[in-house]
Amino acid sequence: MKSRPSQLQERREELLLRCRIERMLLAAQTREIQQKLSIANLAWRTVGKVKEHPGIALGSFALIAILKPRRMLALAKNALVAWQLWQRFAPMLRNMSNAVTSDSDVRR
Repeated sequence: MKSRPSQLQERREELLLRCRIERMLLAAQTREIQQKLSIANLAWRTVGKVKEHPGIALGSFALIAILKPRRMLALAKNALVAWQLWQRFAPMLRNMSNAVTSDSDVRR
């Protein structure tokens, strides 16, 4: 039978190993989330740029229409779908954002 200090030492080592494994899992999950957020952030910045400079989008569409008319139709279809999705989900996203903001104000 092991003495109490050696049992405690074993338990401590098990817990430390478990902590290391959980930290590694958390780091992997965090990297995955950061990658997805960076893509979303890029998309959001792109939308902002297009809002500031709508001529960029129009010029791009015109260039594609001239060079690749078939692709223009596909792009127009995708843009329409994206716009419809935005119209459907933007109010919900605003409500969620307002709820989070008001919830954080209440906690302060």
